[in-house]
This record gives sequence, C-alpha cells and structure tokens, in this order.
Amino acid sequence: MKALRLIALLALALAAATPAAQRAPLTLGAVGFAGQNVEQTAGAIGAFLQAGLGRPIQVRVYAKYQEILDALGSRQLDLAILTPVNFVEAEEKLGVKPIANPIYSSGEANYRGVILALAKRKDIAQLLDLRGKKIAFVDERSASGCVVPRGLLAGAGLKPGKDVREVFTGNHVKSIEALVKGEVDAAATYDMLLAETPSIGHGMDEFTVLARSEAIPGEVLVGARDLPAADAMLIKAQLLKFGDRRKTDKTLENCVYQWFFGYDRSRYDTLRKLWRATK
Repeated sequence: MKALRLIALLALALAAATPAAQRAPLTLGAVGFAGQNVEQTAGAIGAFLQAGLGRPIQVRVYAKYQEILDALGSRQLDLAILTPVNFVEAEEKLGVKPIANPIYSSGEANYRGVILALAKRKDIAQLLDLRGKKIAFVDERSASGCVVPRGLLAGAGLKPGKDVREVFTGNHVKSIEALVKGEVDAAATYDMLLAETPSIGHGMDEFTVLARSEAIPGEVLVGARDLPAADAMLIKAQLLKFGDRRKTDKTLENCVYQWFFGYDRSRYDTLRKLWRATK
C-alpha cells in the first residue's frame, strides 16, 4: 500500500510538471440508460476529473449496454461508469479495475428495482395480473430493467417470455414512455428514476408499484485493464473530493451523484451469483 501511494505521489508530481496540453487525454464512457440525466452526470464527472487531474477527459455516451463493453474490450476507453450487471461482466471478462462507487441524491449507495403499472389500470394490482400481458424491459444487461425484475416475476410464478411478453426499449425513460402511452401494460425500472429525471414529466402517484426488489448496488467507475495503477490512484483521490466540490460548484448541480466512496467488492457478491445463474 505504501508503495502504491508513493507511485501516486510521483505521478502527481510528474503531472504537475507537464503542461496539460501535452498529457494524453483519457476517455470516459457511460451508457445512456436514463437519457439526459446520465449524459449530464457523465459530463459533470468528466469535467471534474479534467480540472482536478489537469488532463483532458473525453466523454462518450453509448446507447446500448453491449457497446460500452465492446469499447472497453477494444481499448477505446480508459475509464467507464458501469451499471451493476455490466460491471460484473466486465470484471470477469475484461479485467476492469474498479475505482469508486457513487452516492445518489437519495443519500444511498443502492437503489431498488420496481415493476410499475398505471394507477388507472384497475385490472392490474399485483404481479399475477400481468399474465399474458406486455412488460417493458430495458436491456438484458440492465439490473433493475431486466435481470432483477425477471427474478421478481419468477418468484411470483410468472416465466418471462412465456407467461408475460417482453418488450425491450433500450433505456428506462423509453420504458416509462411506453407505459404511459399504453404500448405496454407494465414497466421494469428503478425506484429513483422519476425523482432524478423530472424531464419525464410524471410522478410516482401516477403508477402502482407491483413489486419492489431488495437493494441493488449502484454503478462502479472503473479503469480499463491497462490503466496504470498510478493513474487509477490519482483518479480515486479526485473522486473522493467530489462531494466537497459539488457543494460549491454550480456546474455539478445536475449530476445525480452526491459523492464517491472507495469500491467494496463484497457489495456485488449477490449480483454476481444472480448474473452467473442467468448465463
């Protein structure tokens, strides 16, 4: 540990002596799983790291979960904000280096999956009422938008793809839009979506919560397999300062993350088992 700290201090000293324009840029990727608020958050984190590291940060937002895994695998990214299932897959297959986890605006490091129906639908009050009906899922690699809700349905005796019809929308906002428009009968999403994304224009009072999952650990900011250890330590040190900076920097107001803490592997043990069971 002391040796790693020494490496980080030496890297910081070298960075301070090198003009920012001469330092190779780092590329940060994220998946736009909830539309505008994800793009704003990724942009805010990128700008914060760029200012703190004195090094250019390029931000790329991908439309699909698989795309960010492909970008990491082909070394197009140095850093990535990975959703939980994407993280456990990237950890196993791509050897990514977990750096830090965020705390959300709710003050929690976790969130919960929910299956929603429109409150005005009096014929849908429980999961069993979804038999033969359409459910909006996000992506097969989405924890709250697919993996966990499938488990909730199975626990109620409903087999996804057989007892219910699956419709994949690509992101959580589109799932809510499909539900409101009546294109589906229910939607699998996460509990903080509507509060964090006011642009959707809908509140929880419009929906019936048919099921709510146990806590799901949040995203992980990771480094690519070949990210130097010294860079990873510098990035972690900056992220741990994020909460204090956010209190005074108005440019970070739209970021849904409040602060960061050091990665804890044990938080993802249950999700790893669930993911491996579905492969």
